[in-house]
Amino acid sequence: MTTEFAKAVARAEQGMPNHEQGMLGARQQFVQATIEFLNRWVDKTTADEARQNPDLTKSLGLELSALKKAVYTLKSEMPNIVAELVDDDQRWPPGGSRDCYYETKPKKLQEAIQLAAWRLGPILEKYGYLSKNWQCEADQSGRNPPNARPVFPDIPEWSEDMITAIGQYNSSGLECESLRAEIRSRERQKAEEEARDLWNNA
Repeated sequence: MTTEFAKAVARAEQGMPNHEQGMLGARQQFVQATIEFLNRWVDKTTADEARQNPDLTKSLGLELSALKKAVYTLKSEMPNIVAELVDDDQRWPPGGSRDCYYETKPKKLQEAIQLAAWRLGPILEKYGYLSKNWQCEADQSGRNPPNARPVFPDIPEWSEDMITAIGQYNSSGLECESLRAEIRSRERQKAEEEARDLWNNA
């Protein structure tokens, strides 16, 4: 049993780094895909606001260039914003069970992406496209505090690259949990057999 146990545990432990590396690679792909997705979303949302509010857009005149510059600056800052909000260990499945790897859109990541997207709100507010009363952040009680910043209710569906990356992350995570479960099972079996031998030899 000792030799068989050692070989089984060794096989499981040897397979772990490959899947852990797969999780890391998929996470990096997701972060990059999210940056690209949000930058496209910022461009489209701003252009849609300008098109759907022609009178305001015409009245801005030269300020339109300032608005475009503000949007460009936001996009240039997006890698740092995503690093802060999305590439945060607390936003990713913690492991420890298989259940956390079945979410196709983990709630904490979705919240982080919305927070990143909402950085556009103050820019649109400044140029009149977004009213402070349109929609605001709610506190935990559900009320809108006086200093709430305007936000967007939803963002579009994730891009295919994001969905693919999170799928790969979850797949590698499930493999890691399977290997951990196998190790735990082998260790439990070994402990029970050692206890049985102690009892029989007492």
